[in-house]
Amino acid sequence: PNVGPALGAGPVAVPATSDDFNSPKLGLQWQWQANPGKDWLSLTAKPGSLRLFAQPEPKPGNLYDSPALLMQKFPALEFSMTTVLNASNAAHAGLIVFGYDYAWIGLRDGRLVQVTVMKASETPAATEKVAADKITGPVYLRVTVSDGGKLQHRWQGLHATRRRFHRQRRPLGWRQGRPLRRGCRRHAGGL
Repeated sequence: PNVGPALGAGPVAVPATSDDFNSPKLGLQWQWQANPGKDWLSLTAKPGSLRLFAQPEPKPGNLYDSPALLMQKFPALEFSMTTVLNASNAAHAGLIVFGYDYAWIGLRDGRLVQVTVMKASETPAATEKVAADKITGPVYLRVTVSDGGKLQHRWQGLHATRRRFHRQRRPLGWRQGRPLRRGCRRHAGGL
């Protein structure tokens, strides 16, 4: 069929992989797990920061069906992502790598934890490690993903010298239809 004139090669476009949250709207690289509520985030409460407001978990202990996950698709086979959380007002927040299996590092009730959930869509099996019992001030979180989905979580607080937190010994699962994604979370209720 005649679909019109041939188009020449255009410039290569690559989605943003970083965000300083200085815009009144989220960048196009961000996506919610489901349609978001208007009260799920603020980009104006603290300019230059993303503030996520706690949402209830649909199934306590399993984020697989949670709509309130703000994520990005993996930008490459290997990458790292760093964020900072303000521990003074974050009761339950963190950095997640999400798919049929998922892992997150973050704050829960003042403690720094790393949680891994395998087979989240079927019969979830969760493990949790506590890195620090009391976190005050900001905490920097980093996840490094190597080829094959292997993870390395790291953290650093203002008064902490320990950096490496947990190495995922086996890769998280990726299955067609639900690729691994990275993102942010903040939930009310226990995990």
